[in-house]
Amino acid sequence: MTPDSSGGRRSRAALREMLLETGLELLNEEGLGLGAEKITYKRVFDRINETTGVTITRGSVHDRIWSSQREYQLDLLRRAAQFDFEGGADAIGERILTLMAETDGDDLGPAAFIREACRQGSATLIDYQRTRSGWDLWLSVWTMYSLNHNRHPAEAAQISDAISESSRQVDSSMAEAIGLIASQLGVTPCRETMGDRSVPDTIEIMVRFANVLAEGTTMRRRLNPALVDGFELPTGANGDLQEWTLGGLGAWLMARFCFDLDD
Repeated sequence: MTPDSSGGRRSRAALREMLLETGLELLNEEGLGLGAEKITYKRVFDRINETTGVTITRGSVHDRIWSSQREYQLDLLRRAAQFDFEGGADAIGERILTLMAETDGDDLGPAAFIREACRQGSATLIDYQRTRSGWDLWLSVWTMYSLNHNRHPAEAAQISDAISESSRQVDSSMAEAIGLIASQLGVTPCRETMGDRSVPDTIEIMVRFANVLAEGTTMRRRLNPALVDGFELPTGANGDLQEWTLGGLGAWLMARFCFDLDD
């Protein structure tokens, strides 16, 4: 246990969590820049003191939780790489279940339902990302890793492991959601484009595509949201205009490519 100025004692795990969460606050406010080097012990200690009144000294953490300030910064980057992708996948799943309930009895064919699922699911994911500051930070860490992994391979490997674990979580959640839709609608892979691939193998390709599209459109959206969001297509009932995103359109085209969907 480690004492602090409030007269209480915090476990090393609790102190570690406090410093990491405070470091993430600073990264989210200021951006990643070229790394986490500007997030020093002193700056984190000062922020904790300003917001909680708790005073933490270097001796409380150095060689007790982290062997160096650099190790703390790497730990901070690993935490930033652990974005809650599952929350976004869960939000999409809830939207799809709601869509199923809303369209029950409307006699929508598989193609029409999946088209609407892609349109609404993409919009739901964008809304989720916009309300989670950690998404931009995760993408910054991912970009930094991809550009610098050859310069510091040992450090990059630690960050890569964290990114990969987060990606595996969302891949699993997305595959489960797509599999549920495919099972409920009774659709099968398109033999012309997928050959003899099974449903799980076909879904894996769709998930890979969705990840690349989501990451790419996020970068574009930062520069100019109009490039990827907010255009209308006559896909509604009787040709009514509906709002689409580039991600939703890409998902719909990929679904048509991968599965046999009769209009």
